[in-house]
Amino acid sequence: MGNYNGAIIVLTIIGPNRVTEMELKKHRSCVMCVAVTGNKIFSVSYDKVFLTTAIDSSTNGSKSITYTELQLESVPRSIKAVVGLPHFL
Repeated sequence: MGNYNGAIIVLTIIGPNRVTEMELKKHRSCVMCVAVTGNKIFSVSYDKVFLTTAIDSSTNGSKSITYTELQLESVPRSIKAVVGLPHFL
């Protein structure tokens, strides 16, 4: 989920009564579009910043997060993840 404050909230369902939450705060304005594929999250904010966020888990349970940022000329209406790649609509 993306929110107005520029954060992406990742919810992971662990069991019938357990959910974990991780907040990724990298955008500087409202998150407009979000798409997820495998360990990658594609997102675009209102200020035309496109982020690819990769979350990798190690065997001991720790997480490694990497970001790739790109400035766009306009905000797409939506993002769709197809075969691990973002497609803007």
